[in-house]
Amino acid sequence: MMNNKKGLSTIVATTMIILITVVVISTLLFYLIPFVKNNLNKGSECLAYEDYFTFEDSLGFNCYSTENDNRIIFSVKAKNDAEAGGHVVGYDLEMFGAGEGSSKVYQIRDDSQIEEFIMYGQNQILEIPGAGSTSTYVYHEDLATTPKYSIIDIFPALDSGRVCGKRTDRLNLISCESLRKTLDKNKIGG
Repeated sequence: MMNNKKGLSTIVATTMIILITVVVISTLLFYLIPFVKNNLNKGSECLAYEDYFTFEDSLGFNCYSTENDNRIIFSVKAKNDAEAGGHVVGYDLEMFGAGEGSSKVYQIRDDSQIEEFIMYGQNQILEIPGAGSTSTYVYHEDLATTPKYSIIDIFPALDSGRVCGKRTDRLNLISCESLRKTLDKNKIGG
């Protein structure tokens, strides 16, 4: 009789271990699969936008001016991709300091107003460029003679609320006066 009870308790113990293992694995899968799936989607969400925004050099801007007041003038071009453009709500600009190592991020969105920014030749209501178009902006600095920022990075912002972490372009600012001299020299051909 004693041997039967010992055999029965081994079967019960083994069954309990198997049931506990199944419950633990089921619980892990219930939470783990959606977590991994969501993170994989987030990780690949920005792939279509890696080169969506670029700084447009052909317009003769993308420079800083110290005449009268400190201004940075730059043009942003959106890739000619209407499908991708339908999910872009703006971009973030990360502006890096000249020599001091500081940086500041500005969130540029359609119809936003940021004290330091205006549209070139227009008002302070900012517009992001649509697919295939270019918008030019003016950033006003509050410094006497030295430009505060020397590098600008741009990051797309999507309608999902995500700002892509990989910059799509980098602008190394140069003096507008130097740029004008170079452009004039190229026009003359010398």
